[in-house]
Amino acid sequence: MSTVKIFLSHTSEFVNIARSLKWSILALASPDSVEVKLSEEMQGGANWRVWIEQNTRETDAFVFLYPRADIDNGWPAYELARFTENCEKPVIWIRNLELQKLPGMFEQYQSYPATEEGILKFFSEVFAKGLFTHGEPLNAEVDDIGSKSHKSAVDAACELAEAFADTLIKPKYYTRRILISLAYDRNRKFDPEQSKVTGNEDGMKMLGMSADATLSWSAVSEMFGDQVEWPRELETEFASIVAGALPPHLSPFATEQGIFIPIIAKCEVAQSQLRRVAVLFVEANSQKLRPMFEWQMPTAMPGQLASFVQLVRLMLRVRYDILDPKYQETRFQSPSQEMCLSLCDAALTEYKTVREESRKIGISGVSAFQMLFDKSLWDKLDAAADEYATHTKALKAYPEKLKTAEADFDHAAALAHVLQGLRENNAHWLAAAAAQFALFEWR
Repeated sequence: MSTVKIFLSHTSEFVNIARSLKWSILALASPDSVEVKLSEEMQGGANWRVWIEQNTRETDAFVFLYPRADIDNGWPAYELARFTENCEKPVIWIRNLELQKLPGMFEQYQSYPATEEGILKFFSEVFAKGLFTHGEPLNAEVDDIGSKSHKSAVDAACELAEAFADTLIKPKYYTRRILISLAYDRNRKFDPEQSKVTGNEDGMKMLGMSADATLSWSAVSEMFGDQVEWPRELETEFASIVAGALPPHLSPFATEQGIFIPIIAKCEVAQSQLRRVAVLFVEANSQKLRPMFEWQMPTAMPGQLASFVQLVRLMLRVRYDILDPKYQETRFQSPSQEMCLSLCDAALTEYKTVREESRKIGISGVSAFQMLFDKSLWDKLDAAADEYATHTKALKAYPEKLKTAEADFDHAAALAHVLQGLRENNAHWLAAAAAQFALFEWR
């Protein structure tokens, strides 16, 4: 039997899969019984059109690898056209299971799914059943369970199926996005009434609309009115964007979902007109951003005073962001036991965050803390520190106390009592800070 020649067609992106398949085929075949052609093996300086013409004409079978639907099939289609010209020879393609339809001229040919079972079937039909050799086996042992060739075929099928599966990249875009399609009147003047706005689900929520809604740009501008600046800012920048200027910063705006910053992500220009603008809405996490703003002090402010002001801000945050809201809820809202446990855990977590922020501004220990205060106040600081330790210990012990409490135990009142102790302790810290302000030399 003469050597069977197989032309392995693929895009350059998947050359590793093609090489793996080639060496698997050669490993299962007896010496000199199979030859596999890959375009990557073309010699340097070769005329690639001539190479394709010659090798597709001389091969006995055409195998196309189709791992993903978004690949450019231009060259494989050209290779197939040369192969099928004036002849009837086997054409197959190996595809990922998700891809049910092959585009264009490949569609008429039978495929093998790129699963372990599908690739093993391909090996079986090529080697044991003679798919490319008119029924004459190339290696009948491929179908003989327990044989070395069968094991090699199973191992190769498993490896190739995994390689195919790895190509199925599924992009996920985590964006709040709208797309503005700009329209113009006969005088080439921007027409907001005819300009349409669409977007994904999260993007349209920023406009209070559903994902399948379409509205005009004028409706968006009217919706926000004078309360939100970014639509007017965007519209005034259309001309500069066309001129090639870097898209400007747009003003943040607040919704029920939080604070968002509009970002111009993409623009399309044709015939000196802006045709489409993509805008993303990026959440501005106030909790994460706040330390960056709170740490910015006037450049001329003395270092000790700047650190002290930052420390006082942290004290006020503890009071009004952590303690007061939770105390009010436990004292007057009669929360459930589960809610009280959640409030306790939140308070401990937020205290930890404040300690971390304190460390970042250089107040990482007792000594650093005390150095911001006059020595005459150190006794008050020590007393406040001992008091703080007692109350935070009680807060940490609250969950365990609930486990052993009697049935009539008032869980909300008990947590409110602990939080009130911390509120009083916070007042002592603020009183010491007020005393320190009076001791600074203001000139």
